[in-house]
Amino acid sequence: MILDYHDKCKTLLSTLLLILSTNTLQTQAQCNLLQIANPSFEVGSGNTLEGWNQFGVIKATNVLANHGNRAAQLSGTNSGTWSLSAVWQKQTASEGDIWQADLNVGHTSSNPITGSMKAIVNIEWRDSEDNLISFTTTDIATASTATDTLHAVSVTSDSAPANTASTHILIGILQTPSNETGAVIIDSVSFVETTGAQLADMQWGDFPSGRTVNLGDYSWRVKGSGYYGPGPNHFFDTSDQVWVDENDRLHMTIKNRGQFWSSSEIATEEIMGYGDYRLTVVGRLDDWAPNVVFGFFHWQYPFCYNDRNPWNLHNEMDMEISRWGDPSRDPAHFIVQPWQDYIAEKFDLPYTGDPEQLTTFAYEWLSDRIIFRAWRGDALSESEANMIHQWTYTGPHIPREEVARMHLNLWQLYGPPSDGQEYEIILSDFVFVADGTLPPETIFNVPFNHPLYLLALASMIFIVNLSRRKKVH
Repeated sequence: MILDYHDKCKTLLSTLLLILSTNTLQTQAQCNLLQIANPSFEVGSGNTLEGWNQFGVIKATNVLANHGNRAAQLSGTNSGTWSLSAVWQKQTASEGDIWQADLNVGHTSSNPITGSMKAIVNIEWRDSEDNLISFTTTDIATASTATDTLHAVSVTSDSAPANTASTHILIGILQTPSNETGAVIIDSVSFVETTGAQLADMQWGDFPSGRTVNLGDYSWRVKGSGYYGPGPNHFFDTSDQVWVDENDRLHMTIKNRGQFWSSSEIATEEIMGYGDYRLTVVGRLDDWAPNVVFGFFHWQYPFCYNDRNPWNLHNEMDMEISRWGDPSRDPAHFIVQPWQDYIAEKFDLPYTGDPEQLTTFAYEWLSDRIIFRAWRGDALSESEANMIHQWTYTGPHIPREEVARMHLNLWQLYGPPSDGQEYEIILSDFVFVADGTLPPETIFNVPFNHPLYLLALASMIFIVNLSRRKKVH
């Protein structure tokens, strides 16, 4: 009976996949990059999951979403026959490739998978005419899967067979003629080829010298020397372009080198992920030439550059100081990509009259929101009284924890500074507070009933008792 059930599943899947072979719906062009479109299902209207092909009973839900505010929910069609509801995407592949699918999957106690219903992942191989060559299927959730939580699942394919031109990832829920009730929820999908160049291998192409500087207890690589984006500009890695002074303050510059002007960029060697990022800048910031740009941002280099970038595949978010060529614009911006949608909050940076004024820019990056702030004072002086501007973003383009690093750059938009002046920005501190930990300014103001306070108290008692025992002996 078990063999018969699995044979039926395999036959059904083969039939459905042959139907898909003639499906004219195509995933939006990814410029042959090996990154899933809309990987956490954030982009889309209603129950449409943009970038995904979908059939059967599919809806967007915020239940169990582990990134952003949407996940995909798949249910049976209740047709009284074997049926499959699924989402799928196509990627370029070739013979010998090995692909890996990673995703989060779960179901709820209020609408659990029941009976013989199950959620599956298929990895398919197709030829140049999009005909199905073969596929493997893996069960990822059944009625016995624990409810009300998402489970991380990883599926690795066999080697792609001869004549492979593409691969499909298909994630579905399979319902038998018994019309079992229930739904599966999926989120945060990745699908990558594992034998070739990986995304992590592509992050340092613009940083050939390997030179590093330190800021805020972190090591940063210096970009260049070479002609790179943004701009593009000539980015220099020399010690007169980027340096740390005797007070541990970092200097970044735009310089006139005669034949051309040079710009500056640095990036953290460490990938830090969710948490609060704070950068303190020294001096006046509202009187720059309108085409000078300073950026404090997360970024990862993609397999290939997609200017439209509808899924924020660069995992970018920005705090930028620039009037973007227009003297009438506000000088500061909080921005979430893609830039074409102009998801931005503009604000002024009034000068206090103190040439040594401190301004701290920050964003707290979480799985479901980004909390941007700017305040007067150092990285530990955040308060309502010191606040210049704040904005919380909860939309569909929240970056994912992949390989994005913190970058800082000072560069020229559309040519040298329009006032003909060289520029320098001075950075006095950088602080990172990991998600789930207390900000440093509150560590001494923990409530008495807070677990951290109780842990610290218990540790102190233990140390005192241990010291007394040593004295007795």
